[in-house]
Amino acid sequence: MALTGWDLRFAPGGWVRLVNLDDGRKAYLRVEPSKDENGLNRPVTRLAIMAGEDKPISVHAWRNVPIADVEYLLGGGWADRAPYSIVYEPARESPPRLDDLDAYFDVPHEPTVYAERIKEAVNERPKDVRNPGGKITNEFLGELANMYRWLVSSGSSAPAHEIADQTGAPVRTAQRWIGQARKRGFLPPGRPGRAG
Repeated sequence: MALTGWDLRFAPGGWVRLVNLDDGRKAYLRVEPSKDENGLNRPVTRLAIMAGEDKPISVHAWRNVPIADVEYLLGGGWADRAPYSIVYEPARESPPRLDDLDAYFDVPHEPTVYAERIKEAVNERPKDVRNPGGKITNEFLGELANMYRWLVSSGSSAPAHEIADQTGAPVRTAQRWIGQARKRGFLPPGRPGRAG
């Protein structure tokens, strides 16, 4: 997961605030619960806003916001369900105005801060992926996606090769599995020049 460089806060009404720990940029997401065609939780980001603190907001800055990882986290990709429940609680007050978004996250919504626990969960190596033996299930793709995200966040430049080593499958097969995970929404779409 690409969440290690971000401080996350969650608030009722579907709000998520991400603060980049390197440059202080803030991104605000408004998410709604949704299910995919397989009946799995797949939250959908309906609104995304970025605040730049005297820095221009560029396409590059948006590319670095881990929206797909937040959606995965809130869809049950992380064992702790507390962020999921707080985000989907109805707002106790009227929705915040854009000018008041920062203050909305400073109001105590218990629990609101998960950065340390997310960091621990992200840094903990998932169990090795086992070869599915020909049957590609959602459970297998979820495990593969967890390992892929961990490998990428740990600096691996060739996660498909490492997954191939774990499963004893050819690299092309591991790449095909990663493509399936992307197609079914377990991983975000690939980007040219990024680890794959």
